[in-house]
Amino acid sequence: MGITEALCNYNTAFIQHCSYVGIFVLMALESMIAPIPSELVMPFAGFLIFSGYFDPVWVVVASSLGSLIGSLLSYGMGVLGEPAVLRYGRYLFLNPHHLEWTKNFFARRGNITIFVSRFIPVVRHLISIPAGLARMSLTPFILYTVAGATLEHPHAQLIALPIVPKHVLEELEGAKQYYAFKERCVFCDIIRQETDESVRVVAENEGFLTLAPYAPRFPFETWVLPKKHESAFEGSSSQTFEQLARALKNLLQRTDAVLDSPSYNLAIHTAPVQEGPMEHYHWHIEFMPRLTKIAGFEWGSGFYQNPTPPEEAAKYLREAKIKTATPAVVG
Repeated sequence: MGITEALCNYNTAFIQHCSYVGIFVLMALESMIAPIPSELVMPFAGFLIFSGYFDPVWVVVASSLGSLIGSLLSYGMGVLGEPAVLRYGRYLFLNPHHLEWTKNFFARRGNITIFVSRFIPVVRHLISIPAGLARMSLTPFILYTVAGATLEHPHAQLIALPIVPKHVLEELEGAKQYYAFKERCVFCDIIRQETDESVRVVAENEGFLTLAPYAPRFPFETWVLPKKHESAFEGSSSQTFEQLARALKNLLQRTDAVLDSPSYNLAIHTAPVQEGPMEHYHWHIEFMPRLTKIAGFEWGSGFYQNPTPPEEAAKYLREAKIKTATPAVVG
């Protein structure tokens, strides 16, 4: 078992056993330069929120307090560590001039440095000690640490797994069976049928069709599919990605207008990297606004309750008033 896998197993077990206290402790340790990056802690906490086991407010409170306490302890180590730096710093190629430069730097740019560092892996683990060495004022240190740790921001997760997830495997196998029966890609057939009926179509451009799927799991769940058959997202052309960017922007603008800028999950479904081009599979993006919670019925049965018919969701999104960018005129 590798180090990363062992840390993942330990973190998930610790959070499951200790709940919010576990998140607090792990985030505090991360801020004290322990080898427990929040990238291994918060995705699992987010999964538990999505599953209905954790309250997002308490996760934010526990993680923010943990980060703050850990940062304060590291700050204290910096404050108390100045004599050690002056005495032993030469062994690390440090001298009093470096310490003086650090103090001047934090006097001028300490606030923005602490704030920005919270978004940068490794840097956020180390920044509190030099802040303490520089004797940065404690009040702005706390304020900008909390602001950087709690500021809402978009993020993406790329996680390697030793197996193909069950949901993805079922999707691949279903598409393969459809192709064996029809000798056509099921997603290409969906695109043709939805384009002809236009009932669940939200928007389209020259390269992509945006639609509400026939049996969505969640209210306002939306798919973005390339019109040209391609099985692998990473094999698409730069022109395709430009068209995808416009399609996603259009969808997000419509969602913001109709649903008041909700939180959402966006997942790319693409063929496994070890496989070659697939005639039966079609990469696509599934967009899921966070409007409802998965509860006991869903977990117990594997079925989803969706109070919003896809035809109504598509109609609301299609009729949303959005601003269109005006091309710049040169000359």
